[in-house]
Amino acid sequence: MATLLVLGSTVLLLVTWVGYPLTMALLSRLKGREVEPAEQRPGPVTAVVCTRGPADLVRDRVENLLACEWPEGRPDVVVALDASTPAEVERETRVLCPQARVVRAEGPAGKPGAVNVGVAQSTCDVVVMCDTAQRFERDTLMVLARAMSNPAFGAVSGRLELAAGSTKTLVGQYWRMERRLREDEARVHSAVGVTGAVYALRRTAFRPLPAGVILDDVFTPMDLVLRGYRVGFAASAVARETRTPDVAQEGRRKERTLTGVLQLVALMPEVLRPWKNAIFTQFVCHKLLRLGTPPLILALAAGSLVETWRLAQGWPPAMQRIAGGAAGVATVVVLALPRLRALLHEFVAIQVAVVRALWRAARGQWEVW
Repeated sequence: MATLLVLGSTVLLLVTWVGYPLTMALLSRLKGREVEPAEQRPGPVTAVVCTRGPADLVRDRVENLLACEWPEGRPDVVVALDASTPAEVERETRVLCPQARVVRAEGPAGKPGAVNVGVAQSTCDVVVMCDTAQRFERDTLMVLARAMSNPAFGAVSGRLELAAGSTKTLVGQYWRMERRLREDEARVHSAVGVTGAVYALRRTAFRPLPAGVILDDVFTPMDLVLRGYRVGFAASAVARETRTPDVAQEGRRKERTLTGVLQLVALMPEVLRPWKNAIFTQFVCHKLLRLGTPPLILALAAGSLVETWRLAQGWPPAMQRIAGGAAGVATVVVLALPRLRALLHEFVAIQVAVVRALWRAARGQWEVW
């Protein structure tokens, strides 16, 4: 029984974290289609900054967008304020951002309202969605606009580069793998989700977000896929993160995003119907199987301990003592080395976030936080 538990858990973990990414990489190379046209004059775009941040940070973000390369004049910029933004912050934002149109969401607080009012106020069919804390490279808007010249795309994601302090963390390594996977998925058919801080959507294909949606950057792309559009990934459309979150902040972010995936299934059950969802297999492998990682790790650990204990019963007493001592030394080494201890801390925090997301979903707690 313990052997089957170990083998089953190992196979499922390998399929989720190794088999699926390798399969998509292979398919991308065998049948992948280019997302970014080599030479294409970009059509007009509206850049929408969804925010509830301080006015001075919003001003800096708007200046970054206006400094982007553009064939003629400047891109259209809309600042969409969250409904919870204080009145004094709204007034200050209007004063500091005279070259942008500042609008305010109505109804309940949260990003969905800001996204809806921002898209509604855009003047162009291609809308580039932005957050406050990132900075675009000078050609990012043009790259996204060129990619959206293909009418098959309902949305195209850009690439988010984490701050320098995050690149060597477990989260940094995970994000590098995630970007590669999204690019491969997009070449095969569609990326499962976009990066909320840097992506373009087609205004005429956009449907307003329901109140309380946690992940607009998964809800909207999957809605587009269900209606026959593709979702692309433009690796050369780069946004750079200016923040370096700590482990606790990253754990909360992970809990929120995973809860959002489960909420999506509840709000949009069509994603689990293969005859409706053109990327059903990708959605299941990319989004749902990962939620099984904590129980699979626990099952693998428990099975391994039981199997090791069973085998150790036949060892000579001296060998048992040596094995026990080696395990103790290994534990001390892991806990004593700062780098290994930090990685272990990150790993545990991520798994706890998964468990908390599953618990919230089981209780139907979909509130935005």
